[in-house]
Amino acid sequence: MMRRTCLLLNALCFVLLAASGAAADDTAVAEPSTAAADAKAAKPPVEYELGEGKLVLPVPAEWRKVKPRNRIIELEFSAPAKKADEGSSRLTVVLSGGSIKANVARWVGQFKNHVPPKEGQVGDVKELTADDMPVHYVDLAGDFQDSPRGPFGPSVEKRGYRMLAAMLESKESGNYFFKLVGPQALVAEQVKDFEKMITGIRAK
Repeated sequence: MMRRTCLLLNALCFVLLAASGAAADDTAVAEPSTAAADAKAAKPPVEYELGEGKLVLPVPAEWRKVKPRNRIIELEFSAPAKKADEGSSRLTVVLSGGSIKANVARWVGQFKNHVPPKEGQVGDVKELTADDMPVHYVDLAGDFQDSPRGPFGPSVEKRGYRMLAAMLESKESGNYFFKLVGPQALVAEQVKDFEKMITGIRAK
């Protein structure tokens, strides 16, 4: 009887040790995939020159440079969603004039049925800096009146859209305008990337 009990105990110990080893193996296998995901997330931005090389714009590596829709646009990018079937936002970079007040009024006018911000009023301007250069930043949402054929062409309404717009004042290169426009849910995922890009602009 005692011999049989010892055999059962030995068998039980073997099973427990095997299970412990399997768990350790599972943990070891999971580590490389986590490290790979972290490495992909830490991919550095791609730098583009503006103002005849006087400014550097760090664009997220996942945002793809595309042909500008018109001649006014200096650079244009497609900012895809994390999932391929969720579309993309549009980033444009334009060198232009006009006061911040006039431009904000124009941006506000490109929307109908505004979504009120959590704080403040529609069109409120947030002040940021990039390499000691002032940046005026506006966040708008609602039904966007897009102008695919330029400012004088017919508009196309896109419901439930959001715009992140920033104006950078540069003494050497003038005023640069950066606009990210896309579906509200998608742009919500890209706010941090946009703000990091804008505040990461530097003079050469």
